This record gives sequence, C-alpha cells and structure tokens, in this order.
Amino acid sequence: MAKHVRVDRDVCQGHGLCYFTSDKLFALDDSDGKARVLIDPLPADLEDDALDAVETCPEQAITIVEDGA
Repeated sequence: MAKHVRVDRDVCQGHGLCYFTSDKLFALDDSDGKARVLIDPLPADLEDDALDAVETCPEQAITIVEDGA
C-alpha cells in the first residue's frame, strides 16, 4: 500500500522544521509560510525523513497515512 504525508494547514504554524528535515519532501508556501508536501505518494527512500518530520513538528501537523487506512 502507498503511504502519503499530510500537513494539516489549519494546525501548521510555519516553523519550517519539516523543511529543514527534508527539503526534498517539504516546501514552505511563499504566501503564508506554511508547509506543503512536494511528493505524493511517499517514496520509500524518504520514509525516514517523513518520520523525522512527524516527530519534529511542534504543532503535530504532519501525519503519514496509508491507502485504505
């Protein structure tokens, strides 16, 4: 099953820690500074980066979901 990274933009405060964890996976929106996901579905080689971002986000705005979950 494919995995997907989600950012709850209502919760995200734009700290940018996810971007500094993986600039391949996240970008910061120019208009509001909030995170957005660059790659979907999540490639296997970026799973560790995604998990680090989940753990690092102070707002707990990042989740990883699987298809069918």
